[in-house]
Formats: sequence, C-alpha cells, structure tokens
Amino acid sequence: MRNFIRAWSVPLCLLGCICFFTEVTRAAEPSLRDKVIEHLERLHYGPTQPREAERKRLLALGTNAVPILIELVGYKETKLEETYRKTYYESPEAVRQTMSRPRDLEGLARPAAWELLDMPECKDYLRKLLPLLQDSRSEVRELTARVIATHVEAVRKTDRAFPLELVQFLKDNEAGVRRRIINALQFDITTLPRVKSALEGMLADKDDAVRNSAALALLLEDKGHAAALVAIRAFFSSTNESTRINAGLVYVIKQPNSPVIQSEVLPLFVRSLSSTNESAQTLALSYIRGYAPHFTATVPEVQKLLAHPSLRVRQEATNTLRGLTNNVPRP
Repeated sequence: MRNFIRAWSVPLCLLGCICFFTEVTRAAEPSLRDKVIEHLERLHYGPTQPREAERKRLLALGTNAVPILIELVGYKETKLEETYRKTYYESPEAVRQTMSRPRDLEGLARPAAWELLDMPECKDYLRKLLPLLQDSRSEVRELTARVIATHVEAVRKTDRAFPLELVQFLKDNEAGVRRRIINALQFDITTLPRVKSALEGMLADKDDAVRNSAALALLLEDKGHAAALVAIRAFFSSTNESTRINAGLVYVIKQPNSPVIQSEVLPLFVRSLSSTNESAQTLALSYIRGYAPHFTATVPEVQKLLAHPSLRVRQEATNTLRGLTNNVPRP
C-alpha cells in the first residue's frame, strides 16, 4: 500500500491540478458553446435514429451557433488539454471514474463544417473563415474552402472585395483547397478580370481535378473559351475512363456544333461502350441517352450491350436504345 501511494502520489497531484483547472475553465465557458458541442457529439457520434431531430435543434440555434461552429472547425488542442487526455487514458479505471471524460474538440472540425454548410446565417461570417485558410492543417483549409464556396453566392453583390481576397488561396499546396476556391470564384469571372486571369492560370495546374474545375469555370461564362476547351480536350486521352467520358460530355454541352464531336467525342464514347469497366459503360450509356441527338451513330454498339452479362448494363442499354431510336431520322 505504501509503495502504491509513493508510486502514484506525484501523478495524482498533477492529475488533481489538471482536473481543477479544466473544470474551472469549463464552468466559465458560455453555456451555448457547451450546448453546440453536445449537439454535435450526439449528432455525429450518437445513435442513428434521433439524428434528424438533433440536427433541427442545432440548426434552430441559428446565428448564435455559427461563431462557435467556426471556432470548432479550426480548433487546436492546447498542451494542457493534450496532457489531460493522455493522463486520462493512461490512468487506471478506478482513477478514470473520478475524472471527466476529455472531449475531442479537434475531432469535431468536420462535423462542425458539415453543419455550417446547411446554415444560411453563415454568410454573415465568411470573413471570419478567411484566417482558417492559412491553417497549417490541410483538412481544416479544405473544410473552410468548402464552406466558403457554399455560401459565397449570398455575399457576392454586397462584398465585391471578398472574391478578390480568395484569389491568393489558389496557390495552396493542397489540390482540394484549390479546387474549392475555384468553385467559389467561378461566378465572378465576367465581373472581375483579375479572377478570370487567375483561373486561366489554373489551367496549367499539376492536378487533373484542379485543371478540370478551372476549365469548367471558364466555360461557364464563355462557352468558346479557347484555352479551356484545349484543357478539356486534353482529358480525352486520360487513363481514367470516367474522366474521358465526362470531358467528352462537357464538349458536347459547350460546343454542340463542333466537328470535334464527330471526330473525337463519338469514337471516345464508342470505346467506352466496349469497355470491361461496367461503371464506365453505364456512365457512357446514361450520357448518350441524355444527349441522344448527338449519339445516334452509337446504336449498333448499344444494341450489343443488350446481351451483356450484367443486368444493370442491359437495363441501361435498353433505356438508352429507346431514347436513341426516337432520335434516328426516319427514311
């Protein structure tokens, strides 16, 4: 017994100090903050069934909850909290029962961001999110960029300087952040020349998804943007079948009368129909059905898929063939 007391006297004293400090700090925090944290914990870590009701309670907090959720997106555990957490999990069960379970506030960053996506009140706090785009953690920056891209439309007319402040973050070393920032800027191309110039620069980005996002953003306002169309055509030779198919569809939508449709896009889709990748086949079929007038020449290839071993492919082929035959010119 004496040896036990000697062994644990110092750790228990330290533990007591940490517990006291933590409880005092927690007691001094606003009750609304605790409420928001509890809602998030129940919503994302609790039973599945009552989640919808929990979400409604959280969203009902409205504007008052937004600053707290933003804080949680960028929350970084203090050294004291880290020490307390480690001490808690390294302590014997008997000691742990006398302690408050540590909260994983850093782990609530993603859930907090998800809730901000559904809160229109977040538009009034977008500038408070800007510092988080400089956070050292790539996940925090990407979550922040996603929230900004979701709500930026609401402030586009009232804060014309805001999009220009986002341009600097196109240089982020994380592709996901760059892509989200492009999404946030895509509707400012015609009104802000600096934004257009910045997105044109992104057509040379090293990441495929970023280049694709930049091209789509530029084509959104200018269907004939030459550099963007060149970037899209470059994806026709991608090693990823879905990427090739999606690029082909973009060309059909943006340049429906271009000779490129017959010379490059049509053969691309024909190759996809004979692919061994079932997902690529069904994707190609769904696009052909949706834009049937451009793909009537694929009828023979689609007919072959009526005998495909996959029920899913056969069903897609049947529906697509129906759409195609309705668009074939009658003699």
